[in-house]
Amino acid sequence: MDDELKAYYQHSLISRIDALDAALQSLLKNDRSMEESIRRIAHSLRGSGGVYGFPEVTQAARNAEEAQTEKLADSVKVLLDVLRKISNGKKTNQCNILIIEDDPDSSRLLEIVLSGENRQIFMAESAAQAETIIEQNEISFIALDLVLPDIDGRNLLVTLRERPKTAATPLYVISGLPGDHIKTECLALGANAFFKKPFDPKSIAASIAAEIQRGVFERQPLRDPLTGLLNRAALRGEYAQAIKKEEPCSIAILDLKPLPPLSENLTEEECDRFLSSAASVIDRQLRKTDVMTRWGEKELAVLFPNTTPNAAAELLTGARQSLQQETFQCLGGKQIRVTFSAGIVSASKTLAVDEAVANADRLLFLAKTEGQNLILSEDTITPIAKNTILLAEDDDLVASIVKHRLGREGFDIVHCADGEAALAEASGTPFSLVILDVKMPVMDGFEVLTNLRKIAHYEKTPVVMLTSMGSEKDIARGFGLGANDYILKPFSAIELIARVRRLLKG
Repeated sequence: MDDELKAYYQHSLISRIDALDAALQSLLKNDRSMEESIRRIAHSLRGSGGVYGFPEVTQAARNAEEAQTEKLADSVKVLLDVLRKISNGKKTNQCNILIIEDDPDSSRLLEIVLSGENRQIFMAESAAQAETIIEQNEISFIALDLVLPDIDGRNLLVTLRERPKTAATPLYVISGLPGDHIKTECLALGANAFFKKPFDPKSIAASIAAEIQRGVFERQPLRDPLTGLLNRAALRGEYAQAIKKEEPCSIAILDLKPLPPLSENLTEEECDRFLSSAASVIDRQLRKTDVMTRWGEKELAVLFPNTTPNAAAELLTGARQSLQQETFQCLGGKQIRVTFSAGIVSASKTLAVDEAVANADRLLFLAKTEGQNLILSEDTITPIAKNTILLAEDDDLVASIVKHRLGREGFDIVHCADGEAALAEASGTPFSLVILDVKMPVMDGFEVLTNLRKIAHYEKTPVVMLTSMGSEKDIARGFGLGANDYILKPFSAIELIARVRRLLKG
């Protein structure tokens, strides 16, 4: 047997040891859901041990796989001893779990169900505390609540996914916020899974054990775990290298769309499969120097070094034509074709990657407003009708920031300083989207929202609550009255723009 292959196998056992150990700890706590997982791992070891020259692994794994339920734990302990000896006595990976949760009851429950041998639990009640812990430790897993005292958890999720150190760290969102769109958005922003409060402790424990089993903790940190595509952290690094050179550079955001549009929603599995397959088709038409990454649920980002926006548009046009000739199969057997819209802008040393992507996303939004299957670059864009947004905000500073940033993105903004004036303005004008503060003179934002939904034109108009009132009760009330999104102050202007675009696209 080749020594290199043996060494590879010995190293690969470390993640199996972690997985078995985590499953055993749950089994010892009378969690019988782990039994099937243990036998599955034992089965795979039974087949591979002899192949790599370790028959003792095959024998111990056979005993564990075939053990009676009451003797399973003892058999697993024997198997673990064998695996640890084979792996040259290397210590199994320490799993550092970070729980970001300000509710003490939920935090304590998570700590109990996630604790185990070779696991260290870190607790953070705010985003600021979490940032400190991440800076000082190598975190293997993150459990994140969305309602935090200092930031909207979704903004923290975006930050974590854009940072190389945490770009591929498995992250579960655990939230009590109502609405299916919350789950959809979190998964699009990079969460690995979403659990709704009140949650089932055994389900979360089993799911995390499965993450360990699949070797998530050893994935390459610059790859999207679901599709295998490069992720945002990879784009950030490539962007930094590209703009150092004294040559043109462009960046594009692509949004994939089935042809014809499907009446039913695609499953997460189908979305990932479509994205990965479509990216492969597009990538074949691009150059080896071009860098493609996953950006959102159905979005790709492409960096074009030494390329003007016009030249990048030509490359993407050819790629889109090739993509439209391919057929993709849904799980139900239906065959569809896929196209995309895109926005392309110049990248430079004067623009951070977030700003460049925001500029490209603005053109993508305009392309989708004008019609699907359109590629817009900053060199070829023609004037397009603006969307008008109603802003109800009594804080002049906040209002000026929102008006400046959204105005720069091509939106017309009508500002009212109190709720009653905003409702009167809305009654006479059909706005494309409404942004409401909650605490306002005369009439608060909740009352404005209630009255807006009674007006025929505003039954489906997107409404965003922009407020410092961040308790779960306040957020639940906002969604219950018909809000489409809830953004907490202080807020990120880039995230506000992204949320507005997503709502208007819908």
